[in-house]
Amino acid sequence: MNELFNQKINFFVKHVPSFSRKDLTIYYVYRKLAPYFQRDLDFFMASQERQLQIYEQGFEMQGENVVCQTICQYYGHVFRKLHIDFKIITTNNKLVPHFALLVSGDYGWFLIDPLKDLYRNQLGFQPKFFGVIPFGGTVRELYPYLISLDNNYILSIAKETNTLPFGNFLDVFFELLHQDIFQSSNGDFGLEKGANEISIIQAKLKFISDYLLNIGEVLGNYERRQYHSDLKTCFFNRPECNHIDIRITDDFQLSIVIYEDLERQHKVAEYLEFRDCDNEYRLKRVV
Repeated sequence: MNELFNQKINFFVKHVPSFSRKDLTIYYVYRKLAPYFQRDLDFFMASQERQLQIYEQGFEMQGENVVCQTICQYYGHVFRKLHIDFKIITTNNKLVPHFALLVSGDYGWFLIDPLKDLYRNQLGFQPKFFGVIPFGGTVRELYPYLISLDNNYILSIAKETNTLPFGNFLDVFFELLHQDIFQSSNGDFGLEKGANEISIIQAKLKFISDYLLNIGEVLGNYERRQYHSDLKTCFFNRPECNHIDIRITDDFQLSIVIYEDLERQHKVAEYLEFRDCDNEYRLKRVV
């Protein structure tokens, strides 16, 4: 384990509150440890053949850059120090299998998947892979004793662990924001009625850059691409979405391209996401 990163993890462990129940500790760690990590782009942006080569060579714990197996190892390291029983398992029979964790909670063993929920945990969305039993893969067959956790129960432990800065999962805020945007006029983005589609897109992107890029603790560009995809769904209607392409470039920068035509042949503008001197995310127009 990377020594400096190991120190950060151990510092995290020392500051985990002393909860009265195991489920609270498990959930707190699940949410609060997530901002320490980002997907390893050298693996996730590689071809399937290259991913298989990396897997056969063996994954290494390289600090913040993780794959499914190594993030489970880091979570396991923390759970061990907090006296939470756990098992690292594979959830399918693919050539490069997916890894997750089983943890022993207050009412039995349940599955958590810190990589699949990494972005949602960093942003503050409701987790999708905490206390669920997957329908596909091998989990149901190999671990028939697992329990599932009700969404209302998960919300209650989220509130009890004080991990809801907005009083609820951020999904709720995004749903309300989406409704408000599509009930409003273009004037809310500083535009007059009748503005053309490209002007509307650029105005909405400016609003996003000014007010929404720094919600949560979403660090890696793989996860930030997912965040921008969710913002795209929230802010833009389907015709507008057809003009927008969100990608990670060959040098691993996050790029948002606006095209004039639906065939995406004529680029109108391109924005790159960067961090300013205050460590805040911003969009910079480069084309």
